[in-house]
Amino acid sequence: MPPSLSKLALTWLTHPLRMRSRPARSRALPTSLLLGCLCLAAGTEIVRAEPSLSLDEALFAALADSPDLTIASAFVDRATALRRAAGAGVPSNPELSVAWESDFAFDDEGEETRGVAVSQEFWAPGQRSARKAEADARIAAASTSRAWAQRRLVAETTVAFGRLAAAQRKADVAEELRGMVERIREATEQRAAVGDVSEYERDRVRIESASSLAELERVRIEAAAAREDLGLLMARVLPTTIRVANPPRYLPWESLMSAIGASLDPASGVERGDVTTAREQLKVADATVTVEKRERRPRLKLAAGWESEDLAVGLDDERESLHFALSIAIPLLRRSGEIGAALADRSVAEAELLRTQLSAAAQLRELVSRGRHFSEALAALDGVQEELGTSLEVLEKAHQLGRLGLIETLTERDRLLRARFQREDMAAELLAVEVRLAASVDALNVLGITIPDVTR
Repeated sequence: MPPSLSKLALTWLTHPLRMRSRPARSRALPTSLLLGCLCLAAGTEIVRAEPSLSLDEALFAALADSPDLTIASAFVDRATALRRAAGAGVPSNPELSVAWESDFAFDDEGEETRGVAVSQEFWAPGQRSARKAEADARIAAASTSRAWAQRRLVAETTVAFGRLAAAQRKADVAEELRGMVERIREATEQRAAVGDVSEYERDRVRIESASSLAELERVRIEAAAAREDLGLLMARVLPTTIRVANPPRYLPWESLMSAIGASLDPASGVERGDVTTAREQLKVADATVTVEKRERRPRLKLAAGWESEDLAVGLDDERESLHFALSIAIPLLRRSGEIGAALADRSVAEAELLRTQLSAAAQLRELVSRGRHFSEALAALDGVQEELGTSLEVLEKAHQLGRLGLIETLTERDRLLRARFQREDMAAELLAVEVRLAASVDALNVLGITIPDVTR
């Protein structure tokens, strides 16, 4: 079969989206038969690629299905609805009352009264503006909280994505080392059968073989846990065979500090999202105190009505009248307790802001300290790997050529394994620190991370 035809068949198999311009039902059976015939004729083995997941896809799924963001958006909608109510021209709907009264028992005796009245309450001076200011403060607080929750979710999803990538790379290294030890074990067993290898060396290789298998299972469990953590943030179950594609990389520590170091200084005025949210909540508490104080002002109520009175039912003796009434409500007792509660809520909000500021400053200092430590540790590990060599193939080939003895080869293998695993762990931790620092000052773009536009 011509190679071009085989290549065409594989192209159809691996790029099904190109065929979407035609109805799927009309081509499903002929296409599948054609692909099967072409691949069998060409002797080509069909290998299904493992599903892959990019960071953009993970972030989009996390933002689209996050319960926390759904709740935060609901609070914004609630605050917006309260703002519309506060902007109304009157504090309540007009009231309509209909009355009918009669006490007659017999014809031409008794009285009958009928009436209709409409009443409307009006804002006292300053009450409407105070409620509008409170509603605006609630919208600002809810919006700030939602933005911070979004940045925090993006950061944690990126961290989980990076840890899954590191765990999968560690599993790849463990599988590679496992294959190397198995090849050495098979060769050692053959040599031991003819007496070229001592029993001690043979037993040592067997122990190393069992140890490499246990290590492989351990890192596989670690990768499965990392996959579950990422799936939890994405609100879905990820396939066990999924592979991450193009994971994010950390920046050199000096480069990151030169980009965002000034923003981390408290004197810069840049606040972390939770501190800004606490500050907005304090503004809400201040606005609520103002609302409660102005609710003590007298509120007017105007009523107008029509009334008909029949003094003798059945006789032509009926009176009609129109009446107007203006009432003033002065809340003296009930509002004092509510003002006290609002002042207490303001004290709580003020203390919460201070606590959040102290906590955020301590966490930022810890992140900077850990990032500097991880950066120095990575530089040291890179130096160790250069001394050990960067290739397992080189190590195995040196053993085959007799340049390294069996015990020396296994010892170098253990050192290389530890160095590679430690480097992957340190790289993942440094990325986590950098992502969280960048999210704190709203500078995720420094790391090349963009927040997908998800309409909620």
